[in-house]
Amino acid sequence: MRCPKCREETLQPTGTPLGVSTVHHCSACQGLWFALGDFDALAPPEGVPLETDAEADGKAGLCPAGHGLLQHEQVPEAGFFLDRCGLCGGTWFDRGEWERLSAQGLLGLLDGLWTPSARRMERAASLARAGRQRLAERLGEEVLHRIDALIEALKEHPHRAQALAYLMERLR
Repeated sequence: MRCPKCREETLQPTGTPLGVSTVHHCSACQGLWFALGDFDALAPPEGVPLETDAEADGKAGLCPAGHGLLQHEQVPEAGFFLDRCGLCGGTWFDRGEWERLSAQGLLGLLDGLWTPSARRMERAASLARAGRQRLAERLGEEVLHRIDALIEALKEHPHRAQALAYLMERLR
């Protein structure tokens, strides 16, 4: 099996069996290939750095089992992408990604990244972040911060509809 990112290196078994499979490691880029989804059952391997490889994270990967291009999904809580084969379900972790997710207790949540509902939620969150960024550019961070504080103050207030009506009247 070839490394999905280096594409020249042969993946080596780590010696850690996972069910009926084995975790494979690339000695060049230090990435890990899990043929099954039970990656939360293992302890992190020795010597894997916590720093992730931003260059490798941006590269498209190919399934080491020969199934074509890996699906690329962002892990919102971690700030990087993971790659998974849509056919065999194998998952590629670039250098340091698996260890960071393990340390944060997020490995058990990764299967949800590839579900349609998770993709919709991430898309909605991405659009909301982009909308907020555009608003901050137009209004300025200070004004947006003040609006956010007002929203928090009125969120649970029993007369928030009156406050909204007052604001609309004043802004005409």
